[in-house]
Amino acid sequence: LLMKERQQSGRNEIIADWGRIDSIERWFGLKKGFLYKLINQGEIESVSIQNPGSSRSTRLVKVASVRAFIERHRQSPSAGQS
Repeated sequence: LLMKERQQSGRNEIIADWGRIDSIERWFGLKKGFLYKLINQGEIESVSIQNPGSSRSTRLVKVASVRAFIERHRQSPSAGQS
């Protein structure tokens, strides 16, 4: 399964390596448009998988790259306070 969550210490923990855009939205609270912007800017990793002969594809996002993006952009609790 691409989407797999487990309950640990009263909270859900994401244990998938890759997820669809809608899963990433739900897991991290990031909007679809913002995710595609990050993908286009190379900020997060994704892959588009398409069956031969099909006109449709499935976009998967690497969960570790989303976590890394968040870590790069998070602010310390005291940031912005004087």
